[in-house]
Amino acid sequence: MLQRMREIDADYATTIAHAYCEWVESSGFNWDYCDVVADRLADIFKLDTIDCKAAAILSMANMAVGHNRWYAMGKLMDICASSLDDAIARRIAIEIQVQSAEDRFRAAASIIKRSLDDFHPIIRRVL
Repeated sequence: MLQRMREIDADYATTIAHAYCEWVESSGFNWDYCDVVADRLADIFKLDTIDCKAAAILSMANMAVGHNRWYAMGKLMDICASSLDDAIARRIAIEIQVQSAEDRFRAAASIIKRSLDDFHPIIRRVL
């Protein structure tokens, strides 16, 4: 639905995407709903704007570690892998530092028994 909205009005889709990320950051919801939220954040990541991509990833990291959802942590690690575009990785790295979120990304890797080396090199440098 978000992709269809983007086709109609990209600015409105961006506004909705940011509002959803803020909702994820500020809301409490059932543990079992986290996988649905992670998939929706992955859809937001597919939007064209780098700020939407960064917001989705930071929200996913916060939610995944905060709710101890391995599925969401795996999705986070897969999106932030070495195949990630360098420009997007730089923005995420900046946001990680600004939001002091290094511990969430480290925890995601540790909890699901993956290495920090699985992250994009630019993201890995700030961790």
